[in-house]
Amino acid sequence: MINLTVDGAIRERWRGDSILAICEMTVAANALVSERDFEREVHSLESELKASGKQALQDARVQQMRATFRAVPDMDPTRYRPSSEALLRRFIESGFFRINPLVDVNNLLSARLRIPLGIYDLGRLLPSPWIYRIGLDGETYQTFSGQPKNAAGKLVLADRDSILGGPVTDSGRASISPETTHFAVVAYLPLDLSANDAELVAREVEEAFMSHFHVDDSHRQIVPVTANHQ
Repeated sequence: MINLTVDGAIRERWRGDSILAICEMTVAANALVSERDFEREVHSLESELKASGKQALQDARVQQMRATFRAVPDMDPTRYRPSSEALLRRFIESGFFRINPLVDVNNLLSARLRIPLGIYDLGRLLPSPWIYRIGLDGETYQTFSGQPKNAAGKLVLADRDSILGGPVTDSGRASISPETTHFAVVAYLPLDLSANDAELVAREVEEAFMSHFHVDDSHRQIVPVTANHQ
């Protein structure tokens, strides 16, 4: 299980019961069980979103994530979109894009749940602890494309070395590769989500990966707002 703490500056802003949902999994390979089944799910969500158009951006969960960003010092959602909302917009405007199977399932889920999901290759990281905190003045991290990302005033997830990512975008340090088999999916929950809803999110993430991959091992955990979580 991942050892994770939540900084007090975040906890004091939260109104719900839960702050993160984490699923740690090991799969036999980064390969879909059925390409056809996955494409069917992609087509279903694409059809739904193209039918609703930008009305989907008024979804209650989308609004919850925007409210969460507004509660943080420098995360105005008109400047820094939650990654889940960015995926929704891409679905509506140009359709789904493929990267590799684990990332593809993660992105589909993020758009479907309307919640940012980070996916991290645990084989490329030192053992936890991790911390969920607000980025420091002048702090940056490197994105997948190698570009520096401003972390100051933003929600970020970090380990002992540096930032792993957050609900806007992830770093390239623990990015998923074709060889990845041991990974964690982190759901960056909105600030007013109940413990029951957080558990439902974690369960849906776990079940989705179990339906699309040969999963050898899986653990899920909910990180509460009220205290540091080990």
